[in-house]
Amino acid sequence: MVYIDYLRRWYGWISLNKTKDWILDYDSDYSTHQPFYQKMSLHQLKPNPKGVLERLKRNVKEMATAGERSFGPTPVGAREYLETLTPLLEVSESQFSKVDYKQARAYYLFMNYVFMDEALMPMRTMLSGHPNFLGDLKAIAGAVAFLYPDHPEAKLFADHFDKSMELNMRYHIRPDVDTWNAKGGRSTENLSCYTWAFLRPTLKTSFLLHHYYDGKNRMLHPNVSAYGNWLLNTLTSPLLELGRKESDTSSRCSFEKTEYSGFIKYVWTGVEIL
Repeated sequence: MVYIDYLRRWYGWISLNKTKDWILDYDSDYSTHQPFYQKMSLHQLKPNPKGVLERLKRNVKEMATAGERSFGPTPVGAREYLETLTPLLEVSESQFSKVDYKQARAYYLFMNYVFMDEALMPMRTMLSGHPNFLGDLKAIAGAVAFLYPDHPEAKLFADHFDKSMELNMRYHIRPDVDTWNAKGGRSTENLSCYTWAFLRPTLKTSFLLHHYYDGKNRMLHPNVSAYGNWLLNTLTSPLLELGRKESDTSSRCSFEKTEYSGFIKYVWTGVEIL
């Protein structure tokens, strides 16, 4: 089993034939992105350049001994990138030395390439899942485009996230079945937990790219309207069947009390645009 892990690691995740093409450094000493987390008093984040650099370095070093059953790159383990590391990187940027900033950036980019690769969670040769795990990993590519918009492959990173959303919405949201008189929109994830686990990283990244990168709303894919209606009418009375009007505010009531309310209102706005 140890030999299998060795093959998986050095010929799958971080094969030299791949890593030689990864762009980990480029002609930019500091990022040019628009600040978001610096303006959010809600988080009360304190700059910690030394701490965030050490965490990023640790993650890259662990790839040298990573195995598929333990200490390897996983969707759950990668959640720290959106929840902690991305905000910390932004609020700590001004306190990095030039050398440390470029080192931290290289560590983050290295892991982003790992997360994007087909060897971990594929999107081209097959579609990996579950939807929330796919969202956990692929949302990081969009966060990198937000943090490093001057990277030569920033658009590729944003498009990678965009494609993951398109595939997730196409294959993990159930379609209408006219024969059964059944309306589509239900996610393959359960409503009580993993539906929200999918929305949390994907909405964060879509929000950042929409408002702080290129103005594109990457939630607007086929099935998102059906998905929004499923969320609305599962969490409340079947409002559409009861003749809900555009002026009604009841459609938002069930969302207001969740920790995701700000992001849910954002995606619902996208649904209304359609």
